[in-house]
Amino acid sequence: MTRTIGNIGILNMLHTKEENLENIERIGNVGIAIIRKGNGHLLQKLNVGNIGVVKEVEENYKVIQGGLTINESYLEQLVEPLRAFVQGALIVEKDVKAETFRERVDDIQLQGGAIVPNEIRGAIESKLGDIKGSVIGYEQMPEMFIGEHTVTKQMLMHYDQPITLISTGMLTFADDVDPKDIDDHIETLYITGVVELRERLEPVVRAKMATGGAAGDFEVIPDGYYHVREKWKLNQKTLKRLPHNKLFSHDPIIFSADISREQLAEKISNIHSHSYIIVPEHLEDLLIERCDRLETDIISYEKEYLHVEEVETWNNEALLNLDETVSMIVDGTLTFAADVTKEALQNVVSSIGNFGKIIVTDQQLLHVKRLVEDGDGKVTTESSEEEGMGNIGTLTL
Repeated sequence: MTRTIGNIGILNMLHTKEENLENIERIGNVGIAIIRKGNGHLLQKLNVGNIGVVKEVEENYKVIQGGLTINESYLEQLVEPLRAFVQGALIVEKDVKAETFRERVDDIQLQGGAIVPNEIRGAIESKLGDIKGSVIGYEQMPEMFIGEHTVTKQMLMHYDQPITLISTGMLTFADDVDPKDIDDHIETLYITGVVELRERLEPVVRAKMATGGAAGDFEVIPDGYYHVREKWKLNQKTLKRLPHNKLFSHDPIIFSADISREQLAEKISNIHSHSYIIVPEHLEDLLIERCDRLETDIISYEKEYLHVEEVETWNNEALLNLDETVSMIVDGTLTFAADVTKEALQNVVSSIGNFGKIIVTDQQLLHVKRLVEDGDGKVTTESSEEEGMGNIGTLTL
C-alpha cells in the first residue's frame, strides 16, 4: 500500500536509504529538507511539491532541531569542539566567555536567528558559518518562554527596563494588555511559533519584532469579540448566558433547534468564524447575515443532524433505522459499508457537509458526491484508498 503525505515543515533525510522511499506515492510542500552531503539523489526520487530550502549537512555535524541554548557549563562539558546544524534559534547566555566559545565551538550552521551578548558578539559571529536570520545582541538577559505562555499587564509592569522577549511555542497577550504596556516594557520580540493577540495590539507587536528574525504566525482576534476556544453547542440556556454578542472561533459552533429567531437576533450580532456553523433551517438566513466572513460554511438541518467527528462506519441497516432524514456533517472519517444502497442514501440523507474524509464503494461514489453541499473534504473509493498522513511538523524518513 502506498502512502500520501501532506505538507511537511521539516523533512529529515539524514539517515534515509532508498528502500525507505519505495512506498511513498507523493509528499506535499516541504519547508526545509535536510540531507547528508552527497545524498541529493535520494530527494530526487521523491514526488514532492515545492521545497523552501534544501540543506546538505556534512557527516561529522550534529543536527539539533528546535534551537540551541548555550551557557558556559554546556561548553565546558563538550568532549570535542562543536560542529552543528541548528534548526531554530541559537541563544547564548550571559555567562559565556569569548575565549571558551572560540575554543569549544568549531562551526554552527544556523537555520534561524541568534540572540547573543553584545560583549562577545564578534567571537560568536566568527563561528557562524551559515546563518538564515539575524544576530541580535543584548545587554540584559532576555526573558525566554518555551511552550505556552500568557503575557499579562501585571507581568509587564514587573519590569523596570524594557526587555527582549523570546518565545518558542504559543505566546498569548492577555486581554488586559494595551499597546502602551508593550511599547513601554518590551524592546524587542523574537517569536518562533504562534502569537495570539487582540487586533489593537497587532501594530505595536509587529513593530517590536526583531528585524530579520523569526516572525511567528499571528492569530489576530478582533476587538470586542468573545473568543470561543473549542467546539461550542448553543441551546436556549447557553444562549441566555452568552457573555458577549460577538463571537470569534476557529472551531465549529452548533445551534440547537430550540433557539427561536427572536432569541438569536437579540443575543448575537456578529460571528467571525474560521470553521463551520451547524444551524437549523429556520435560523440559516439570520446566521448568514451575521457572519463576517463569506468563506464560513453554514450547514443547515431540517430536523436532525449527524456529526461524525472520529472514525465511523455506517451500514444499510443503521441508516434505515433512523427515524428522520438527516444532514450529515463529517469532520473525521466516515465509511459507508458495501451494503449501503442508493435508495437508502436518497431517502435518509438530505445533505452532507464534508470537512474530513468519506470512503465509499465505486457504486456509491456518484450518489454520495451529489449529496455533498459544503466543505472541502475528500470522497474516495476503497479501491483507490491509500494510506495517508496529514500535515506534519517534522518527518524523519
